[in-house]
Amino acid sequence: FTGLSPNRQYTFCYSFTVPSNCYHTAYWPYFVGVQPLPVKLINFEGKFEHDGNKLSWTTATELNNEKFILERSIDGLEFIRVGEVMGKGTTSEQQEYHFTDLISFSPLTYYRLIQVDFDGAADTSEVIAVQSSKRNLSVMITPNPCHGLPQIKIQNPLAGREAVISITDLTGNEIRKTVVQMNPGLNIPELSFSPLAVGSYLLHVTSDQEIFVQRLMVLN
Repeated sequence: FTGLSPNRQYTFCYSFTVPSNCYHTAYWPYFVGVQPLPVKLINFEGKFEHDGNKLSWTTATELNNEKFILERSIDGLEFIRVGEVMGKGTTSEQQEYHFTDLISFSPLTYYRLIQVDFDGAADTSEVIAVQSSKRNLSVMITPNPCHGLPQIKIQNPLAGREAVISITDLTGNEIRKTVVQMNPGLNIPELSFSPLAVGSYLLHVTSDQEIFVQRLMVLN
């Protein structure tokens, strides 16, 4: 310290961070490290709006929080990644987060939230469901990449519909094609195709005026 005058009293004010494994009693006052609270999720909810499913969640505290990963499912069992939102690191202040899923217009879509720390540790939230007023098909291919043939899951909101499933190469040449009758709800059609060779393809699902196209990778 500099600039102090003799025979005067001063108050020394200070602050510092104590590691959680620190326990020091050599001087008075002594300090005991306090383990900061982990990421505490207050809520996780979603609602349907005209431009997509709006997801929102709130944290009370965060510790080493790198990011949140959003995953979607049409059956509540098989989930695919749809996006991520960066976390706030370490904070004791309440934080609000939002994400819009622009792709899924299934009548009922399931979501879960995966919180990832900077060290790679992860924690998964409970699954929530979002009810949509849309009447569109929702299609999920799993796994992708696959070996030979994937499984196709089709969420169908209406009775009496059929779907044309076709696979083309990247130039549009048709390689496989089948027609399946669909029931209302979740459909997992049995594909009678022979296994696909290693490469990249486009999988098409067409029903009425709806067309779903997704790139498909086949591995050795």
